[in-house]
Amino acid sequence: MKKLLFLLVLMVCMPQIIMADNYLIDGRTWIYEKYSLSDSGEKKIEEFSITVGGDTLFENRWCKNLVYSDGGKTILAGVAYETEDGKVNIYNSLQMDNAYFLHEGWMCTHDFGLHEGDKVPFVYGDEETPYIVGRIDSIDVKGEIRKRWNAVVEESDSCATFSVVEGIGNSKYGIYAFCSLERDRYPLYSFVSCYQGNRCIFEAKDFNLSSRSDSYVSVCIPQSAESYLLNTLEHLLTDSQKEKMVGLAICGYPQTSDFEYIRDNLLPQLEHLDLCHAEVDTLPERAFDTTLSENNATAKYIILPKTLTHLSDNALCVYPNKVTYEVTGRYPSLGKNIYSHEGRPSNNIFILPSQGNKYLTLHTIDPTDGSSGPVRGLLPMKQTKEEGDSLGGSVVVSMDGDTLYYVNPTACHKYAIPQNITRIHSNAMENKRLQASFNIPEKVDSIGDRAFYGLHIVQTRNSSPAYYMSCSKNTPPLIGNEVFDKSSLVTGNHVFYVGKESVSIYKNTNGWDKLCYGNLDDVSGIEGVETAREQSSYYYDLQGRRIINPIKGLYIHNGKKVIVR
Repeated sequence: MKKLLFLLVLMVCMPQIIMADNYLIDGRTWIYEKYSLSDSGEKKIEEFSITVGGDTLFENRWCKNLVYSDGGKTILAGVAYETEDGKVNIYNSLQMDNAYFLHEGWMCTHDFGLHEGDKVPFVYGDEETPYIVGRIDSIDVKGEIRKRWNAVVEESDSCATFSVVEGIGNSKYGIYAFCSLERDRYPLYSFVSCYQGNRCIFEAKDFNLSSRSDSYVSVCIPQSAESYLLNTLEHLLTDSQKEKMVGLAICGYPQTSDFEYIRDNLLPQLEHLDLCHAEVDTLPERAFDTTLSENNATAKYIILPKTLTHLSDNALCVYPNKVTYEVTGRYPSLGKNIYSHEGRPSNNIFILPSQGNKYLTLHTIDPTDGSSGPVRGLLPMKQTKEEGDSLGGSVVVSMDGDTLYYVNPTACHKYAIPQNITRIHSNAMENKRLQASFNIPEKVDSIGDRAFYGLHIVQTRNSSPAYYMSCSKNTPPLIGNEVFDKSSLVTGNHVFYVGKESVSIYKNTNGWDKLCYGNLDDVSGIEGVETAREQSSYYYDLQGRRIINPIKGLYIHNGKKVIVR
């Protein structure tokens, strides 16, 4: 059975809620107490720690180092790696007498993909105790929502013997495997706390926190067609959950009616929706297409299914709320108006590759100079005057840097597209309101359907320099259908700039022939945008000819280059 990872990511207007991340994170430290008896029989307590410390190649596999620290002694404790289905495997290198929680060689110490009723590996020597997952819920720990597995003796209604918490480990030995405690023998080890860097993120007592199961709900929808009405999301949720939940994780096989129920009934209150492990290859038409009232103006974070291959028409538009969609697999194929309705701007939609995504990465823009570079790991969704918009102006590209998939909205005034981009994906800037400049790199040789459909360049009255769109390529890239339809570049409100020698080539190429063109060499000197009728002095074209009644385009006015609208 596949894992259910219930992640919460820090979102705009949602302070204190941050992502419950993966297990083996550099700088994550588990603190333990070690008990022993002195020669006089007096109990002695010492402290040691295990820290995740960088990458290493071990047995032809990339792993994380586990570092043991005890006072002034620091040695390699072993290596570990995580699998995509939630299993943590540790190779132990420590040789410590009576360290009951240690093992020889490789061991799967945790499985964060277990479901209720699944057996839990609880090993002591050569024996295995039959524990099962009795209940799965979520707890709020220091502002982080973490999933919790509660293990009980098989066929027993007793309280949990131990618990396992996402990103932390088990309540007996933290990062290490489940095993019996022998309190009549020494030394004895126990988990105390867990740190990320200098910040304490978990303490032993937190394993016993009250559940948030009505606020953060996990549901698995069966595949069987039998008793379909009983297997719908609406029926599987309790009345209390429907009323109180702000987070929902779904696995199994949701149907179109389940998406309709989410959109029409749950989405107004949901802050987080995790579909990562839902068996969905096509997101249905209008899956999240809804207009919310001002009373429901919270930001949304939605994790798309790993199995997703296609987004149907109008699939992702939640208006007017800010919505971040996390893509966990390949970038899907797209229908029409994926991010918005016709005429409705999509500047509230952000796309973010999941941490560890093998196919996609994120490039962000330095607002000081417009340069771009790859982002390492997930970005929190913050937007403050001090920190700026951490996703604003970023672009989603393929891992090999070849394809541009999506352009996130920006408060910057320039996009810097990676220069190695050769393909712009369909719908990349569909229905965007762009208050920035955008250049298509020279290496781009193809542009997908509706890539710039409905794109409107918003020009403030006194902005300097003027915002523009341009292409560095001498010959027009191949383009798909409706690439520039209904954009301000076609309606005549804005000029598309290419090299002087290329203007005639672009104008005579099918698909490019409807755009208004200007000389790329003139872009750097553009000072702003003016309205011709509001000026009393003469205008001149770029050849120096006086124009009494200028039409829309680029002109010389009062010694400066201006765009006339």
